Amino acid sequence: MKKRLLSSALAFLAGVLSVSGYISAEEYMPDIPWPGDGCELIPGDINTDGKFDSRDVLLLQAYLFGYQTDCMYDLADMNFDGILNIADLCLMENQFIECMTEYHTVTFVSPDGEYKIILNTATTFDGYTDVTVTWYDPDGDKEKTDSFEVSGGNPFYQETDTDDPLYQLSWNEKTLGIKYIDDHAWKEIIFDYPDRTRTSQTLKQDIKNTAAPEVASVDVTALTYGDISRKVSVKNSGNVMSRDTVGRIGTPVKINTDNSIETYSVVIHYDENELRWVPEKNLIVIEYNPSVPQFSTFKPVSDAELDTEKNTVSFTGKNGCDYILADAYQFSSAKYKDLAYKINAEDITKYASDWEREGNTGDILKLADREWAKNNNEKESISVSTPEELASAVYYINALHSLPNFVDNYKKNFSIELTSDIDLEGYDWKPIISLSNKTVNGNGHTIRNMTITDNELTDIGFIGTASNCTVKDITFENAVITSKRPVLNVGIAAGSGEIPGKSTFTNVKTSGTINLYDVLKNINYGSIAGGFAENTLNDCSSEVMVNNKIYLFLNNTPEKMPVISDSSGKITDEIKSMLWATLKDRYQNYDIDFSDFTFVYEPEHRLSEQFNGYVFSVYYKGMLIHGYGNLNTDCNVYAAVVKDKNDLKSVYMNLMLDPNTLAAFDFDVDAPCLSADEIKTLYTNTKEPEKIIYVSGTMDKSKAVLAYRAEFTGEDGEYIIDAFTGEMIEYIPYFVV
Repeated sequence: MKKRLLSSALAFLAGVLSVSGYISAEEYMPDIPWPGDGCELIPGDINTDGKFDSRDVLLLQAYLFGYQTDCMYDLADMNFDGILNIADLCLMENQFIECMTEYHTVTFVSPDGEYKIILNTATTFDGYTDVTVTWYDPDGDKEKTDSFEVSGGNPFYQETDTDDPLYQLSWNEKTLGIKYIDDHAWKEIIFDYPDRTRTSQTLKQDIKNTAAPEVASVDVTALTYGDISRKVSVKNSGNVMSRDTVGRIGTPVKINTDNSIETYSVVIHYDENELRWVPEKNLIVIEYNPSVPQFSTFKPVSDAELDTEKNTVSFTGKNGCDYILADAYQFSSAKYKDLAYKINAEDITKYASDWEREGNTGDILKLADREWAKNNNEKESISVSTPEELASAVYYINALHSLPNFVDNYKKNFSIELTSDIDLEGYDWKPIISLSNKTVNGNGHTIRNMTITDNELTDIGFIGTASNCTVKDITFENAVITSKRPVLNVGIAAGSGEIPGKSTFTNVKTSGTINLYDVLKNINYGSIAGGFAENTLNDCSSEVMVNNKIYLFLNNTPEKMPVISDSSGKITDEIKSMLWATLKDRYQNYDIDFSDFTFVYEPEHRLSEQFNGYVFSVYYKGMLIHGYGNLNTDCNVYAAVVKDKNDLKSVYMNLMLDPNTLAAFDFDVDAPCLSADEIKTLYTNTKEPEKIIYVSGTMDKSKAVLAYRAEFTGEDGEYIIDAFTGEMIEYIPYFVV
């Protein structure tokens, strides 16, 4: 069809160029609806009649012959080069031909349901119709494609069940006949059914995973027709339970087949050089069906055959299952003890650990000494004085942390003591991934210029996860931590702690910068320790910038945050984090106990209609901080988390208090003052007064007074009364200022 369209286009263009005169464009000029009259501009629609058609092509032709009318010729610049020429006419003609092409699709299924065909038709302006016939099997797999041409229009736009059909289908034993009207006469074309002779085919799939390279490839062999790649899929399994299988070796694979395949065989090719400490005779295959997610469904494949010469394990597969190459010794210790073979780990440090395979090691391996790790494995505590020794300690803990539990001749943790200052400038450092029940004792020394840039780990610091650890007498000077992860625990000394194993930090000092993806996202950070563990910090201090702002908190723990009260259940952790982060940012340079604040969510707050979100009243030490009671947002004390459509967008917070005032009011909130009853005695027509901390736009904003707010009978407003003197401070009418 493309050749025919091209020849038609060239013939049309030749006719345009060969005329000695031109057709008067005025014969084709309608009343032009210029923009502003409700007309939407369409590329190519130079007469702006709301559609692109042959009249626009003729008008551009006339323009190129020197005749110009009141048209929007800018719309004819089809290649957007700022010039109108023959190139634009060619493009416009092609677009016109395309616009004049009509497309139609018809679907048929054979009476026995074994075959489905889809007829896609394309009818051009000259009446020719190209028909493409695509065949599918019952599983929806494409089998083959046929095509033919109709010269006299498109007979397939009409349904076959009409009284006078334009086409008929005949489903025969081995062929499909399609009869159709073409130029007022019946024609027929015969197509053979797709060949469904079953043959043995094999799909070979490479498995590429540098972090788990033991499984190299998988072959699946089955009796099938067509192309096996359309019938079988082999891919890395993303199932968490498969990845966490005890004794797993390499990447779990998931195999899916369509319904045309009844049985199939599988061959897993493994890389003997990547087995590390696992003997080949221990290799088994575990089958897991994710549609039945119980541990009992993890079981060894009974017909698996191990060939240590070819480095393969062969077995019969089942559709939809995950298959995991595993170490029988480790797997059996959890479930099948009769499969166990004793493993002789020997010198485990000669093998690459999971941590090393994952590749996120920075400069640690360049500095670390593996022999040093072997020589120190019996010690409860090791001393470090150089970057190389500290890197060796990080290597030892990180590499052995991923070893299986049977390796009991190597300790996975030890305490660390600094015997001198250590400068890490110029090194791409990485955290100690996890440390449990141990001590990091700086002995008064300093680790300088620790730089960690990591977008993979979820817990980042000198120690990633510290569980029931002690970190003491150490300074981290000019540390830089950078991560773009949206979910993260980060602190310079420790990223997080595993509850209930809280850690203790004593005489720890930090300075430097932390660069985060977004402090309002699911990121828990502290200048010393982040995460959620209830850590204890004694005599600690920091001078740390977080995203270029001074950061106040040594530890990111909930008890240091303001209380957020919500009886509706609508306030999520994300909303709380946004409130906390805004409060911390505003008062970051002041020594304030933020747990003295309480934000109370009030769905019926007077400002609810002003903000499309969540509005909170603000309390300090249990007492409402109150500003104007009208709807002027500049004069109210409030916090609001605003939504943009369905997404949380920003936080507005107006406390109308100088930060210094929060630390030291001119009064004691618990100081003796007039009672509510005494206020009612002074003002007999008042309703029940409420004690508040009052600030106002008409007062000095650095001042706050202890006062009562009270409504008077018959008045639509409230009075602010000094709690010590009983004098009237201000009257606030309830209307928009």
